[in-house]
Amino acid sequence: MSVLVVVYSLLLPFFGYGVATLLAIAATAYFLGMRSWFSLLAFSVTTPVVTRFIFERLLAISLPLSRYEPLAELEQQLMGFLAGIFIWR
Repeated sequence: MSVLVVVYSLLLPFFGYGVATLLAIAATAYFLGMRSWFSLLAFSVTTPVVTRFIFERLLAISLPLSRYEPLAELEQQLMGFLAGIFIWR
């Protein structure tokens, strides 16, 4: 688990919050015994998406984006789509 924390902190600046957290959550869940691949994938994808949505769209706290422009743009488009669904103005 200590190695996982170090690897997560190294991945965060390059891949941004979304991908780095997805990988860290997947590794942690697998390490703790989650062996169903469907559950592992669903939990690993849902957690960073919901967390980013709550922090960025509801609390206005920025989380790190990826240095890779296409990946950062994809994350921003997903947040905009979710905001359009869940936040009415």
